[in-house]
Amino acid sequence: MRADSFAAHVLGYLARAEPPFAGSTKRAIPRKGFLSWLHAALAFTPVLDPEPTTPLRRADLTRADLADVNLIGSQLTLANLKEAHLFFADLTDADLIGTNMFRADLTNADLTGAHLFFADLTRASLKDANLTGAFLIRTKLTGANLFRANLTGANLFRAALNGADLTEATLRHAKLNEVDLSGAHLVDADLTGASLPRAELTRAYLARACLTRADLTDADLSRADLPHASLSYADLRRARLNGTDFTNANLRGADLTGADLTAANLRGADLTDADLTSTELVGAHWSLETDWPAHLYETIRTRSVRVREAVFRIQGDEVQDRDPAPTPASV
Repeated sequence: MRADSFAAHVLGYLARAEPPFAGSTKRAIPRKGFLSWLHAALAFTPVLDPEPTTPLRRADLTRADLADVNLIGSQLTLANLKEAHLFFADLTDADLIGTNMFRADLTNADLTGAHLFFADLTRASLKDANLTGAFLIRTKLTGANLFRANLTGANLFRAALNGADLTEATLRHAKLNEVDLSGAHLVDADLTGASLPRAELTRAYLARACLTRADLTDADLSRADLPHASLSYADLRRARLNGTDFTNANLRGADLTGADLTAANLRGADLTDADLTSTELVGAHWSLETDWPAHLYETIRTRSVRVREAVFRIQGDEVQDRDPAPTPASV
């Protein structure tokens, strides 16, 4: 490589051995646009005005240090960013379709409106990242850390989030149709108005999560934990809720038409004004603190047997009440 070549100057700058373009009348390479300059240098193509949209398709940036770099609108389709350091990077509206970001560090990164179709973010760190309005269709986020991430209005159609940590994440009005959230942690997560039809949430942990007015039609929440969660006016029609823990959950006004609540835990749950038309309740446990729709309480009471102090289990229609539950003063 010639000592006065463009690439040599760039590498010298990278090594901090000399000021960029010493003796040149051209502008110094700005740090915020450095990636596009480096791309040009490696291609031996002089660039006068770096553009953040410089194409880096299929670029190998494995373990690259791109912290706090401006990559707004960058074209990184099918690029390899495995284990790259991208914390505080600005990837607003970036094209990251099919990009490999396995175990990449995107802590506090801005991915607003970014296109991440089919990208692999398995075990990536997206803690405190901004993914507002991002497109994560069929994106792999298995085991990813999304603690306090902002996914407001994001599209996660058929995304794989199994085992992901979404503690305190914001997913208000997010599109999560057919998403896989099995075994995911959504403690204190905000899913107000989110769309989750046919979502997979088996064994997910949603303690204190807010699912107010969320669409969970045909979703599978079997054996999921939702203690103290808010599902007021949520759409749970035909949802699979067998063995689900709703201890002290708010289900006021929820639509549970045709839902399967077999062996569910409803102790202390608020089901006031909930629609339980054709809902399967056999084996469900409830307590004197459980609030049922007033017109259904007598039916529930006569179908229930005491299993321990102040706790009852709903039996099938053919089973006679051996120890009927008392009528709470509030009913």
